[in-house]
Amino acid sequence: MEPQRSEAVCRVASMEELGQIAGFWEAMLIECDLVRNPLVPDWRLRFLAEHTQRLRSGSARWFVAEATLGLVGSAYAYCDAGIQEAPVGKIAGVYVVPEWRRRGLARRLTQECLEWLRAQGCATISLQASPQGRPLYESLGFTTGNEMRLDLSR
Repeated sequence: MEPQRSEAVCRVASMEELGQIAGFWEAMLIECDLVRNPLVPDWRLRFLAEHTQRLRSGSARWFVAEATLGLVGSAYAYCDAGIQEAPVGKIAGVYVVPEWRRRGLARRLTQECLEWLRAQGCATISLQASPQGRPLYESLGFTTGNEMRLDLSR
């Protein structure tokens, strides 16, 4: 039997779930072809340390989609106070396991991020969209921008 939309809920992630979220992060990087070289051997420990610190500081929040079988997706929101009057919000790591896609979970996770970032006073919110995610983000009002990247490893 195929899972129904109502069988998954979106909620704030706990610190204890960061290990599983790290697995989603790795799957997203691989699926979006963002891993050109092998990850450093201690990448998971670095991920856990960085995100534990950000969550404790209150400048970031992970959201998860949870079904009866366990976690099936995640999304990350964080504020960059920077030098502007209002903080800039960022969304990253939106990932839903393949068998749970096309059920509105990525949208719900992204909306949770947007709500949290608005509550933090963010004036603008940015993200890097995969080709698969672009239609979702455009439907939520995101516009294609000029975000550019330089790869120094070449």
